[in-house]
Amino acid sequence: MIDTLLTNILHIIIALDIFGAIALFILGAKRRQTHSENALDVPTHSTSNKPFWKSLPSFSSVRFSRIPPQDIKRLHTVLRSFEEGLH
Repeated sequence: MIDTLLTNILHIIIALDIFGAIALFILGAKRRQTHSENALDVPTHSTSNKPFWKSLPSFSSVRFSRIPPQDIKRLHTVLRSFEEGLH
């Protein structure tokens, strides 16, 4: 009985893996199409010593102006820790 249950669960996991791989290829192809249509020249790495998050657009838009300063500070802290983890 447990063998049948485990076999069924394994079949479901294998099917989800296959669907995930198919979705990965489809979404990757769509991303390449939209990326080539936009043709943005975004640098893949920074040549200056300025952290990546400082090179992002400022938070002066109306949508971002509602974010409390302490949340922005927390976001910067998290981004700094990710940046340090990458080096």
